[in-house]
Amino acid sequence: MVAVAGMAFGAPVITIIPSIGTGDASPNGANYASNALTALQGNLTTFGSGAAQYNRLVGPANPSQIIDTSGAFNSWLGIAAPNALFNSEFGNRLYFGIRAVGANAADQFSLHQFVYVDQFFINDTIYYNTPADTYDGTTVIGVQYGLDGQLGGGDDVILNGGQAGDTPVNAFFYRGFNVAFLPDSSLAGLPPQDQLNGTASNIGAFAIPLPAPGAQACISRVAGTSDCAVASLVTAAVPIEAVPEPSTYALMGLGLAALAYARRRLA
Repeated sequence: MVAVAGMAFGAPVITIIPSIGTGDASPNGANYASNALTALQGNLTTFGSGAAQYNRLVGPANPSQIIDTSGAFNSWLGIAAPNALFNSEFGNRLYFGIRAVGANAADQFSLHQFVYVDQFFINDTIYYNTPADTYDGTTVIGVQYGLDGQLGGGDDVILNGGQAGDTPVNAFFYRGFNVAFLPDSSLAGLPPQDQLNGTASNIGAFAIPLPAPGAQACISRVAGTSDCAVASLVTAAVPIEAVPEPSTYALMGLGLAALAYARRRLA
């Protein structure tokens, strides 16, 4: 569930919106992040083009779509040696983008009051309250409403130049906490496509939910408290679809190598 602080002022609406984007070492990583921020701010389902295109994830994620092959071999959406448009990519990651939108100009909060809790990492809690967590314009932007007291309308002030994370805003947009599976180490030595197929099959066999039930995004307005109330829920579990297991591999024990999740915080 997604939660926000419930106090005398209006609570912002916080939503978690999944998407599938470029891998860590992608030459299109920066462009993808920019497209994601634009889409989240405008509440768009898609934005941009090519490997950097943002697309909101609707429905189940196939495991082949979230394997990061950085440092190993080129891939795109489960295809090794993809066509020319994607042949420099290193797989894909699942992003959990955040929209936090206040009801009016009086409803202010800050990035440093933002907390994300998920169960991929057994209730891993991520706090965005360090000096490094700023409105950097790359992973997160803040918005201060103009005289109309609402998002949009041409009079908003955009914070995207490294302003301090404790600067009050009426809305912020975060490109996303992200996770991916790594190629199963037990398949090392096989051709890249066989590694992708086998890893996807192993993930599907374990039917891991994405995101795990209980994921929360919270604005804690009073330091040291966790006073949160229920806000809008955009997506519950996003289950992984099982894929046919290639006959040439049994599960091979998996060795948990395919479960080597990765996470990136704000820079």
